[in-house]
Amino acid sequence: MLYLQALGLYSIALLAGFIALKELISTLILGRELRRLHCTIPPRYPQKIPYVGSDLINILDRSRQRGALFSKLQQLFRAYGKTFQATIWGQTIVYTIDAANVQVVHTREFKSFGVEPIRKTVNQGWMGDGIFVSDGPIWKHSRTLLRPTFSKEQFADLLGLDVHVKRLLALVPRDETTVDLQLLFQRLFLDMSTEFLFGESAQSLLPGSARLDVDQFNVSFNRALLGMTKRTASGRALALFNRDREWQEAYTKVHAVIDGYINRALEQQHMASNAIKPTNNTQDRRFLRDQLLNVFLPARDSSAIGLSDLFFNLARHPEVWRRLRLEVLGIDQPLTFDLLKSLKYLQCVLKESLRLLAPADVSYRTCLSDCILPSGGGITGKEPIYIRRGTRLEMRFGVMHRDQDYWGPEAEEFRPERWLDGMRPKWKYIPFLGGARVCPAQQMILTQYAFVLVRFLQEFEEIENRDPEFAFVEEIKFGKKSKNRVKVAFKVAPS
Repeated sequence: MLYLQALGLYSIALLAGFIALKELISTLILGRELRRLHCTIPPRYPQKIPYVGSDLINILDRSRQRGALFSKLQQLFRAYGKTFQATIWGQTIVYTIDAANVQVVHTREFKSFGVEPIRKTVNQGWMGDGIFVSDGPIWKHSRTLLRPTFSKEQFADLLGLDVHVKRLLALVPRDETTVDLQLLFQRLFLDMSTEFLFGESAQSLLPGSARLDVDQFNVSFNRALLGMTKRTASGRALALFNRDREWQEAYTKVHAVIDGYINRALEQQHMASNAIKPTNNTQDRRFLRDQLLNVFLPARDSSAIGLSDLFFNLARHPEVWRRLRLEVLGIDQPLTFDLLKSLKYLQCVLKESLRLLAPADVSYRTCLSDCILPSGGGITGKEPIYIRRGTRLEMRFGVMHRDQDYWGPEAEEFRPERWLDGMRPKWKYIPFLGGARVCPAQQMILTQYAFVLVRFLQEFEEIENRDPEFAFVEEIKFGKKSKNRVKVAFKVAPS
């Protein structure tokens, strides 16, 4: 036993020495390149264990477990600037909330950064080859297949959406007792996304009529998301030392459900008019699962989180609810896409909620070829920085959305009125990302949020927070949601 322990310690020391030597050589080469290109590098986080970075990993992981990762990241950016770097297991990681860098990565240097080394390598069995995890030709092919799916024509007819929302409203108590909207919205988007993508709703909002074991599916899906989040965030370290059999079992169960939808669609030779048509493109079941899962994941999870967060904010700001009701009570016609877009204050509320609580508030990229970003170096933090191939980039735009340099002293406050003057923050505000990888479902999601909110405003006069914890306590899986859920009560509007 002592021999094995000594061997293990020796192996770790040998690995650390190898990493340190590799980093030393790399640093010498980097210095030469910096002088040649007349640029610099970001400030470095002062790691206790150089080139390994386990101390920073532990700090961030403990913060995540406490529901305080966001505030810890804010502290780090305040201490080291809008862009700083660390080295973890021999890989350089650059953290940034600089809007100029975010813009360049998603536009001019788009081809210099990719997602495959981060997302696909550690999630291959779970996500396969779809738009969310791929680069290059595979990504382009997936995008081409999916683009028609989210055209305005596919979601502008709101009659189908109203069917699901009526079922949802029927489950909301009218006697001012507490209801957890997070759970209901998760079921709402499960039903809508399965119908939209697979042509067959899960019907989880109809008691006794669900077409699958919703509770078991959600348990498996949430466990798969948790494993995905850990592997994506930890990268090569977790991929090397953690096989996570529970995660594999969970995503296998999710695959079985989606395969069932695909098999029924192929047998009937149809899919939803909105989805990828197997008769037109392919009947390869694995290919179809990869494409649909890569879209179903954010449709089911991120969309539900965003709507839950919207009501989380409104429950804590009843004056905003009352102002919204004044705007919608005059509506005496069926809700349409154009009508919802015309509700000026409601649109401001949606923007403000997504600014403060974007469901996915970080974008990970790997540098595929050496390049220069416009800001983050030097004493002022404004000089261009050199990014080497293999560097991992973490763009924490959720923190950027609350940066007082961009949003003023009231950056942390929920104040929809800031949008009334037609403010256009461009790359300082990217809840749906931007550039070529902008979320293709952006307009559909905003329409769904607006529709659901208007229907609630028409039904209920008041909303009341029933969570004893006023502040937002985060829980991070695929997205960032309220750990304490969204517990509220409603007062029915007079007839």
